[in-house]
Amino acid sequence: MKKLLFLFTIPLLALISCTNGDEPVPGPIGDTTLYMAANGLTGIPEAIYDLDGNTVYQCELGDHIKSLVAQGSDWYAVILKEDGATHVVKNGETTYMTGATIWCLAVEDGSIYTVQENRVNNTTWVCKDFARIHEVIGAVLHNSFSVDHGNVAMAVFYEPDYWYNGEFIPIEGFEGRIENVYGIDKKGDDLLITYQDINTRKYMYWWKGTCGEFSIGFRPSMSQIVNGHAFILGQKLTSESPAGVQGYPVVVIDGVETALSNDNRGYSAVGLASHDMDTYILVNNPSGYYSTVYKNMQPITLPDVKTPYSVGPYGSGANQNGKSNLSTLGINAIAVVER
Repeated sequence: MKKLLFLFTIPLLALISCTNGDEPVPGPIGDTTLYMAANGLTGIPEAIYDLDGNTVYQCELGDHIKSLVAQGSDWYAVILKEDGATHVVKNGETTYMTGATIWCLAVEDGSIYTVQENRVNNTTWVCKDFARIHEVIGAVLHNSFSVDHGNVAMAVFYEPDYWYNGEFIPIEGFEGRIENVYGIDKKGDDLLITYQDINTRKYMYWWKGTCGEFSIGFRPSMSQIVNGHAFILGQKLTSESPAGVQGYPVVVIDGVETALSNDNRGYSAVGLASHDMDTYILVNNPSGYYSTVYKNMQPITLPDVKTPYSVGPYGSGANQNGKSNLSTLGINAIAVVER
């Protein structure tokens, strides 16, 4: 059974074989489609669209889509309401409401896992189907988690440990100390942690019992174990100044960097989704309002979608008859959904 949004089934060679060519390729065909959560603008609410340009779900103005995942034909989203409440939505219907902060969302075998922080009494819990199962205490970094066969793993600040089902587990051979974490994934005996070292300030990763160091200029955004391989997304900086960051999106696979493009406008690879032999990577501009989606390492054509008024690059596109391209609106999350 497929588990989690980020569970890949594509072989490594198939993923890295299509690294040449800049022409857009078709998106999903057959029994799947790609759902994309788009940003909102003044008078344009945030919404979820499919690759045909259909509106799957539309928020109320002022609401924000924090995350989007899918399993089979079901999709799930965390919606931050304008009044501060948080809703978990399944297939367009609210299944849960809370005043707590939901940091993470995952779905496995139909069960919904969340990490929730109650800022009133300063407690954080891992929940399964919204029932508390583990209290998160101490120096656990709860902005990222991993769920595998019901087991939950999270990274730990400073100490050479990871948190697993409520217990602190020492990482034998781990050197350095974690300050910021950009992803943790534990599948079976494999453990991947992407982090910044508190002493050296270097961006590092722990994989196959070794602390690896990224090349100069690489900044990670997220990571995931994919068919036994370490996939790490991010950006390779070429320059940084008060005028802005220049860089291009990069995927690191088992320590080997692959550039998605050489566009020096500060774009970064920030999101993953997959189904069978197809893998999708979301690339965003720092502003959040210009996005590209790559299918098997090549950009795909994104659709025009119906909006209250037309939005084009840099304010152009008034002749688009009330439609805007998703690449211009910007995308903050993607998921592959079975039809």
